[in-house]
Amino acid sequence: MHCNEDVLVGAGFRRLGNSSMFASASGARVLSPGVGPGRNDGYWFDIREANVKRIEADSKTWLVLRVVPSGFAIFSFAEFRVLLNESTQRHGTDGVITYGFGCEFDDARQMLKVVSKRDHSRWLTTDLLDRAGAAKAILGLSQS
Repeated sequence: MHCNEDVLVGAGFRRLGNSSMFASASGARVLSPGVGPGRNDGYWFDIREANVKRIEADSKTWLVLRVVPSGFAIFSFAEFRVLLNESTQRHGTDGVITYGFGCEFDDARQMLKVVSKRDHSRWLTTDLLDRAGAAKAILGLSQS
């Protein structure tokens, strides 16, 4: 299991194929990329366009960031979708479209800021949760 996926599984989510998508028995979905340090000491993650296309606009979908080593950040996917547009896309040489994001931590306030790597004027913030807080919040998502 990848970093902190056990919290999702413990809340009743199961992985869909080999993607970063998870689903619960109630129909709730989670897109859950891992967030880790990059080459330049900043934390980052990306989302593949293929996963975005799997999410219906009106679905109960959440973005749950699993931050190395034991943090979590949760956004409704509807809220996060504003960061997914042509100005934040990256077209890889292999034809794969991704959206890349950097993360900035405010340890004093326990907040996480997600910033587009291609358009720094686009960002969102949310609480940074520990494993116990995330487990409780994710359990609520799985039952919604």
